[in-house]
Amino acid sequence: MKRQNALGLIEIFGLAYILQAADAMGKAADVEVFGYENVASGYISVLVGGDVAACRAAVDAGVKAVEEMG
Repeated sequence: MKRQNALGLIEIFGLAYILQAADAMGKAADVEVFGYENVASGYISVLVGGDVAACRAAVDAGVKAVEEMG
């Protein structure tokens, strides 16, 4: 396993949105998707790890994917 230098997180309300975000994040950059965490009622976080630039690109891609869903 390669060394992880950064952690990227997106917290969203709704499972469909988090799955779309996680898919986009994994495809956009060289990051490892660690998993999902239930934060509160309906809020879920997706966690990714990698180098700083890859995590930033992954988070940006995840946010964009969710925004495109409406």
